[in-house]
Amino acid sequence: MAGYIGECLDEVDAKVATLSGTGWEGVAAQAYVDAHVQWLAGARAFAEGVRDMSDAARVAHARYTRAVETNHKMFNGG
Repeated sequence: MAGYIGECLDEVDAKVATLSGTGWEGVAAQAYVDAHVQWLAGARAFAEGVRDMSDAARVAHARYTRAVETNHKMFNGG
């Protein structure tokens, strides 16, 4: 999921980059660029958080799986 989000962000950023050189200039253009940079930083931080949560869920799943296997062995004399 985090990889997909990152790919989408790259695509949005590339499309925004095409605005440069199209004649859009002035205060509004600069305000948009500033807002986009800030938005992109927040969106990338979000994607990193999704990646971290995914990693944590994967680790927790592995640990719970081992605990279930250990309990099963203990209760079944294995």
